[in-house]
Amino acid sequence: MIKNSIVLASCLLVMIALQCAALDDLDAEREVLLIVDLPATVVYDVTVSDLLPKGLIYKSASLRISGSEIYPKEAISDPNDGTSGVNITWYFGEVNNTMDQDIRIGFQAMVADAPDIQAGVVLSGEKATLRWRDSSGCLHFCSDESDGVVIIEPDLILERSIRQDEYYEIITLQISHSQSSSSPAFDVDLSESLPAEMAYLPGSAEILSGPDGKIVESNPSHLMWHFDAIDSSWVNAKKVILSYRAIPENQSNLHRPKAVLSWTSAAGENPNERKYFASDDGEGPIPQSDPELAISMIDDPDPVSPGGILNYTVNYRNFKDHAIWAMVHVIYDGNVSFLSASPSPDTGTEGQWTLGDILPQRSGTINISTRVDPAMPGDSELMSHAQIGSNSAAISRTKVIGTSVLKIENNASSPILCPGSSLNYTLTFKNEGSEDALNVTVTDILDGHLQFDEVAGSTPRPSRIWRDDEGIHLFWNAETLRSRVLSPGQFGEIDLQVRLEDRAES
Repeated sequence: MIKNSIVLASCLLVMIALQCAALDDLDAEREVLLIVDLPATVVYDVTVSDLLPKGLIYKSASLRISGSEIYPKEAISDPNDGTSGVNITWYFGEVNNTMDQDIRIGFQAMVADAPDIQAGVVLSGEKATLRWRDSSGCLHFCSDESDGVVIIEPDLILERSIRQDEYYEIITLQISHSQSSSSPAFDVDLSESLPAEMAYLPGSAEILSGPDGKIVESNPSHLMWHFDAIDSSWVNAKKVILSYRAIPENQSNLHRPKAVLSWTSAAGENPNERKYFASDDGEGPIPQSDPELAISMIDDPDPVSPGGILNYTVNYRNFKDHAIWAMVHVIYDGNVSFLSASPSPDTGTEGQWTLGDILPQRSGTINISTRVDPAMPGDSELMSHAQIGSNSAAISRTKVIGTSVLKIENNASSPILCPGSSLNYTLTFKNEGSEDALNVTVTDILDGHLQFDEVAGSTPRPSRIWRDDEGIHLFWNAETLRSRVLSPGQFGEIDLQVRLEDRAES
């Protein structure tokens, strides 16, 4: 980044403050700003020159002039590509500065992508000059030079770890800035290619920690993560952490996946940006672990409906020596609620089981019942996981399918109905599910002591009316209710009026 503040004054005072330059475009907060402080009168032959050092490129389109009503003529030396210094000259001519408005010149400079422009290089200082004549024709001149400009670049580090559980390889990738990096990395892509004997578990790729990003699952042997930018705050213990699971098809001589990390020095498409790469070539076999405790977690049913019962079966086994004081922990998705389990969890908990000591080759099962949130949208996913010991974990992913959920309410005009009086009430039916409800019908049964006007007693009129020992049956079909399709959130109403017989029993 560059920040220039140059004051060219009638008293010939020049102040320049340069900081660091990164291999990217300079935004409005990092532009070069020249403040020309002229005397509060008419001055003549005003000329301002600025010499950018080798390594910087002048962006003419970014030029901004304020204060002067005269837009200057501009001359730019050649070449303007960072291979040598570039001199920019602005000819203002006669300037009426009687209002003491002075002149402000702002522009952006860009660091060139040249072989000798590397992190840590210090560019020469910037030089600025001012020339003008007073009303007597006397020439005034001043110049000054800034400190040097330090080049900084984004430098990312890629790390990998692989852990095995009973069924999957759990691959974790970490991205962070090096200690020497102090510039954002843009258009960051991490491409992961799996070996032939390893298949990606669809849907398992995650961004566990990091800025907003995107996951692209191309095929069972390739996936990619993309980030628009990773700033320099992701350093040391604060790392971008990515994870996925793979199914090993052949445990013998299993090789590592290969990763290529790429990033640039500027956002978007920029012909002058610098591209960077880091890789993990996948050399060497994965160390085969012999887990002491293993665990699996199976869901049923899959898929499940909102509001439905979702059961989990957690199986665990001790493969090695005597396991002392083993415990199982289950963390449920936030959209399921615990109902019951066999055996029951520890007192005061819903997801912890203290198993005690487990002999070699012994195993066990925990059956858990949960309920899915009725408001869970369709085509979403539930994810719960179980863990035993410190190295073995299992994850369960369950797809949620949409469903319609109908609800009906009866709102009466009064809670009390006296003999000989009438009562008005409204039946409201609504689809509170996530899918369309088709051919919705309503049936209402009136007490046999109530009188109902079959013509004017209901809006809309019932499609069918009949009487039996239960009372008066009122039925509205989907055509009458206009409810052949009731979309989520849609509702309908039926208004009724009934009368209690004069001699009816209370």
